[in-house]
Amino acid sequence: MDDNVEQLPPDRPVVIEAPEPPHQHQHSGNPWFDRILAISVVAASFASLYVSLHTGRTMEALVDQNARLVRANSTPLLVMSHGNLDDAGKPEISYELSNAGTGPARIVWLELYYKGKASRYLRDYLQPMGAPANYNLTFTSSVIANTMLSGGEKVRFIRYKKPAGQAELAAWQVLDKGRWQMTATACYCSLLNECWTSHLGADVPTPVKACSATGRNSINDPTPIVSPPAGTAP
Repeated sequence: MDDNVEQLPPDRPVVIEAPEPPHQHQHSGNPWFDRILAISVVAASFASLYVSLHTGRTMEALVDQNARLVRANSTPLLVMSHGNLDDAGKPEISYELSNAGTGPARIVWLELYYKGKASRYLRDYLQPMGAPANYNLTFTSSVIANTMLSGGEKVRFIRYKKPAGQAELAAWQVLDKGRWQMTATACYCSLLNECWTSHLGADVPTPVKACSATGRNSINDPTPIVSPPAGTAP
């Protein structure tokens, strides 16, 4: 026998640890109480699941509401008006474009129509209205195409003061009467690159994918007209 092996005294008892008994669920001894307790646990689990789902839907609604708020705070709304008096009350025919929306408008094109025809030049409208054949036309104009108009901002893009000459006065009076028969259409976009076409009145702007000035007779626009390819968007 190996001398290194420890020998237990013959009178020393051997202790063997018993395994831990499996955990038993405690019961109250009252079957009805135990059932109610179990139902309460299940109900609490369902309530927790409902709260989680409801919280997720609420967050989605808040995100959607925030997106709507951002869109509302960046949406332009263009309106055109015209008159025959300046700010000092003196005779002057003017066309004014204003942004009644909250966000800046990137104006791509704006066309004025008389009997369905648009032109870049004011003189082209006066002849069909009945202006004299020969007269001097002197007015102030501003380019509208490819410009930005901030929310609440306005610009007078045509200012035509009442002239003194007989032929010039006749032309001015023709426009003063004919301007009520003129209409307008514009295509513009927001800073979020959302675009619309509008008749610049009480109409609701129509959403479009994009605005293109190709082939458009935007009023006062000095750039050359390029014919659009077939099927091109506004």
